[in-house]
Amino acid sequence: MNAPSTPLSLSPGKCAIAYREGRHEQLAQVFIDLLDKFRATTYYDIDARTSHFVNVFTKNFLFYFTQEGFAVSEPLLLRFIESNAVICNVVGMSHFRTTDAHVRLLLEQGHNFAKVLALYNPRCTVELDRGRSLQPTQPSQLSGTTHTSRTIERGAYRKPAGYRCVNTFTTSMTVCRR
Repeated sequence: MNAPSTPLSLSPGKCAIAYREGRHEQLAQVFIDLLDKFRATTYYDIDARTSHFVNVFTKNFLFYFTQEGFAVSEPLLLRFIESNAVICNVVGMSHFRTTDAHVRLLLEQGHNFAKVLALYNPRCTVELDRGRSLQPTQPSQLSGTTHTSRTIERGAYRKPAGYRCVNTFTTSMTVCRR
């Protein structure tokens, strides 16, 4: 493991307080900062302490990110979308392994186009119905989506179910390009 320059830390209690007090932008920034640290670190082997942290981070990030009330600005949503591959890898290192359950939660809620883009990745087995579940609610939510469609394309062809999802997903992404 390439040790991060500063130790990884996250206080679940502080996350709960920030969420309860409506400081969603601050909470989102904490998650983005940690995703940036994960992006900058190569893990060749994960010790018990790092494994525990990965699980704590993943549990908290996915819990708060998929809450209907968790609303953040478009620039922060775009940062999450840009971190799609990192999110995929961190979740893959955790006991969760995939974001399937959380993508399903977002799809049931509706109006979470950007959040779905941030969490949907080649490891997902969830099939997306672009006509029903992938409609952006605002034109401004269309920016930044080309990056994620390419990220998804890279790995999804490995499995037949993924191929159907990518064809459906990238077709809707073509419409979304600027």
